[in-house]
Amino acid sequence: ENEPDELTTYESIGAEAELDSLIYDGSTYGTTTLAGSAEEQDYLGLPGLLDAEQMRTLLKQRQADQVEARAREAEERKRRETEERRSGGAAGGMSGAEAHRRRVASEELPALRKELNALVNMTAARTGRPQGAIHNEARRNCGGPPTALCTAEQLRDRIAYLRDW
Repeated sequence: ENEPDELTTYESIGAEAELDSLIYDGSTYGTTTLAGSAEEQDYLGLPGLLDAEQMRTLLKQRQADQVEARAREAEERKRRETEERRSGGAAGGMSGAEAHRRRVASEELPALRKELNALVNMTAARTGRPQGAIHNEARRNCGGPPTALCTAEQLRDRIAYLRDW
């Protein structure tokens, strides 16, 4: 039948992963984070160290801390952009900050989409509503095209809407 010499070989061409969320005792916790990051390491621990209620409390607190940290980052980014617009508008033409923002849009938009999807996921888990319904409600209230076609500002508006929900 199959000879060892005739078996096809396995060749890894690379892989990348991210921790989307943690499911514990039927509930989803956390926000999207890259593999190997400090945030991911916070979730890796020794099993059996805490009882079920302590684990639930810890995960809820960790998730709240993540959402709060991201909200602070978004506010800081918005404040910086407002300052850059004020200083750049007075100088006329496209400022260096504006040119830099255009160059990194390919990095910023996917990150904002991931953040929006993580918030939709958490809201769906909390409310029991389908994720699509939550996306549609955010779009209806904030305006704009489907998420895949949104600008960074439109994505930030939807993220802010879901945080306030």
